[in-house]
Amino acid sequence: MRTSPAVPMLLLLGCATLPPWRAADPAQAGSSASSEAAATVAGVSVRARVGDWRSWPERLQDRITPVEVVIQNDGPSALEIRPERFRLERQGAAALPALSPGELPRALGPVVLPRDPDLLAWGGPPGPPGLVPSLQLYDWPGLSAARPARPLTAHGPDPRPAPLGTLETSRSANFMIYFDAPADRLDAFTVVVELVGPQETPLGTLRFPFRR
Repeated sequence: MRTSPAVPMLLLLGCATLPPWRAADPAQAGSSASSEAAATVAGVSVRARVGDWRSWPERLQDRITPVEVVIQNDGPSALEIRPERFRLERQGAAALPALSPGELPRALGPVVLPRDPDLLAWGGPPGPPGLVPSLQLYDWPGLSAARPARPLTAHGPDPRPAPLGTLETSRSANFMIYFDAPADRLDAFTVVVELVGPQETPLGTLRFPFRR
């Protein structure tokens, strides 16, 4: 039986390395990483970084889009941080709000990890060996709570807080947000950040376009 040449070609395409994400707006391009964008509004500085996932699972971007967000609040009032304040916009598709801690397990499902000494050091995951509920990607208190004590390990959960809580003035926060779209299948998208103060007072909206 003759083998179709399309099969090896598809395999080669599947193994190809994707070009890195870059900030599409030169005015927002970060100096330390091409995949970082930064902007300021109302005294609040926001940085968004994509395509730099180094935690677990390794192929997370096959299923969802992780975005690292750093906020420095030098504005006149506190910020109310919620997952729904972050959106992912794609051409020809509906905007996606960031996944809440309760929605993330349904979007991602369980992830399988090797049995690793680093995992056992913090107690290991519940359930069958190597099967970790993806809820642990958000398994930390919100911004208003104390910082978690568990260390960041090669295969362990990310210790940054969940994007929930109040960010007071003169304080900063570093956290992850996740969108229900496979990053490795996207060519371009825009991360939208809505800054809101007490009593739902709008402070400004920032847009961070990225492309490959």
